[in-house]
Amino acid sequence: MDIIECRSVTKRISDSKNQVLSILDDASFGIREGEIFTIIGPSGSGKTSLLRLMNRLDEPTSGEVFFKGKPVTEYSPHLLRRLIAMAFQQPKLFGPKVFDDLMYSFIIDPKPPADNEIRSRGADLLGRVGLNPYFIDKDVDRLSGGETMRVAIARALMRRPEVLLLDEPTAGLDPEAAQALLDTVLALNREAGITIVAVTHRFAYAKRIGHRTMLLECGKVVEIGDTAEFFKNPRTEAAMLFLETEGMGTF
Repeated sequence: MDIIECRSVTKRISDSKNQVLSILDDASFGIREGEIFTIIGPSGSGKTSLLRLMNRLDEPTSGEVFFKGKPVTEYSPHLLRRLIAMAFQQPKLFGPKVFDDLMYSFIIDPKPPADNEIRSRGADLLGRVGLNPYFIDKDVDRLSGGETMRVAIARALMRRPEVLLLDEPTAGLDPEAAQALLDTVLALNREAGITIVAVTHRFAYAKRIGHRTMLLECGKVVEIGDTAEFFKNPRTEAAMLFLETEGMGTF
């Protein structure tokens, strides 16, 4: 069963000169429950915009996004973002301590968990994302880039989402930190069964973790397939050209 489905999703915006720009153009595809679905494509192809539509941080111009067979517009934004959480490319932490940042997950909940429950759950999640549970008392302004991203992922997981959206999670990380973060993503999917949708411009990243991969160009879905097969034997000429032009990519 597709946990998320996009049907003819189009997104257009007006620029400063009042010209209409197409960000996404009639995108239709499904994401299977429990898989890691990676989205690749050149800069400006609409990858991040597509993620933002999945949990209603933005709205399509036309078309519909479905979650578990129901239009996302039928969920309250608060509930939808609990079910479909997102970690941004350049996450902002709300300190001063990591504990305070994890508490921020419940800022609009009418009945948030008790502090001791948040602390217990937060320490467990920090361990799951590869940080020492004692990080919960660390100052957020003393975290490295890799640590900041891991805390952001832990914060996104605090409310037990069914889907985790990741926007370029390895951006700005050194190779060692990037590899460690990929291990975290794989473990979250394997051990917790979380469906993960990850945007990246790095082929090596998609090949390492993706069950299926989708190529997006100029807002259009070019090709979707099993990740290993996609990179080995792309079916479309456009995908072959993109892979040849962009090369194999590195961390």
